[in-house]
Amino acid sequence: MLIIIIITTATFFLAAPYVFLDFQAFKGNLDYEGSIATGTYLAFYIRQFINTMPVLFQMEKILPYALGPILLLFSVLGSIFCLIYFIRKPKAELFILILSFLSLFLTNAFLFAKWTRFIAPTFPFFAIFAVFLLDKLYTKARFLSNLLTIVLLVTTFLWTAAFFSIYLHPDVRITASNWIEKNFPKNSTILIEGGNMTDIPLKGNFKRIGFDFYNLEEDAQTRSKIAGGLEESDYFLVQSRRVFMNHQRLPKIFPKTANFYDALFSGGMGFEQINEFHSYPMLQIACPPIADALGICRRGEWKLEIPDETAEETWSVFDHPVIRVFKKKIHLISNDYEKFFEKQ
Repeated sequence: MLIIIIITTATFFLAAPYVFLDFQAFKGNLDYEGSIATGTYLAFYIRQFINTMPVLFQMEKILPYALGPILLLFSVLGSIFCLIYFIRKPKAELFILILSFLSLFLTNAFLFAKWTRFIAPTFPFFAIFAVFLLDKLYTKARFLSNLLTIVLLVTTFLWTAAFFSIYLHPDVRITASNWIEKNFPKNSTILIEGGNMTDIPLKGNFKRIGFDFYNLEEDAQTRSKIAGGLEESDYFLVQSRRVFMNHQRLPKIFPKTANFYDALFSGGMGFEQINEFHSYPMLQIACPPIADALGICRRGEWKLEIPDETAEETWSVFDHPVIRVFKKKIHLISNDYEKFFEKQ
C-alpha cells in the first residue's frame, strides 16, 4: 500500500505539478467548480439545470442520446432484473457491479449541474445490464433472447450511424456562415447573442454587434443596448437554443427574457425567420426506383432526421447547434423594442 501511494503521488506530481506548486490557485478553482456543481453559485451557463429533477433529467436529456433509445430501454429493464436477481441470489460479482454503478451514477445524478460528462463513466454499465438481461433470458427462452439480441445490435448500430452522420457534413456554423456570406447584402448589420461557443458569421463584409443576453433580466443598461442593437440591425441571429429555451422554460424567474423571445418568435418584434440550419442525427439511404415511383422517397432517397436540440447542452449546443436567421421586416425605434421586455 505504501509503495502504491508513493508511485501514485509521484505520478500525479509529474502530470500536474502546479497542483503542488500553486496550491492556492488549485484550491480556488476546485472551490469554484464545486460551487457550480452544487448550484451554490448560479453561473449563466448552468441555467438549463434550474428546477430539474435528478435522474429524470438524465433519463430524458442525456441517456436516450448517448446510448440510443433501445439500448436505454434494455438497460433499464436489465438493471431492474439484475437487482431482483441479486436479492434472490446474492453473489459477490453482482454486488460489486451494482455498487460500482450506483456509486458513480447517483453521486453525480443528484448534483445541481447535470452535465453529460458527469455520468459518462456509467455508460458501459448500461451495456452490461442490457446483456445481463439477454443472458438470463437465454436460459429460459433461447429464441426470444436471440431475437432481442439482434434487435438490440441493429438498433444500436442504426443510432450510432445516425449520430456519426453529423460528422460526415460540414459543421453547421460553417454552413450557416457560407449561406449568410452569399445571401446577405454587403455591409449589413447583424445582431447576435453573446455567450455561445463561436459567433457567426465567420467571414464576410458585415457589421456584427453582440450583447450578453444573459444579463438583460437584471441590467437595464443591457436591455437598452439590445434595443439599440435591434434598431440598428438588419438581421438577428439566434445561434443556438442556449438562451431562449432556458429562459422561456422559466418565465417566472426570467420574465423579461421570456417576453423578449416570445415576441421574437411570434413575429411581434417585426423580425421574420427566413432560414434555419441544423445538423441532426440522420439516417439516409438510396431508394429503389419502385419506391421513388410510389412517392415513398423524394429524389431517390429516404431520410430520417432525429431532432436532438432539446438534449443537454454539451450534446447539442456545443457540438451541432440549431441556428435561426431572422430578417427585419418592420423598422421600429429602440423605445419600441424596450417595450417587448415587458408583457404585451
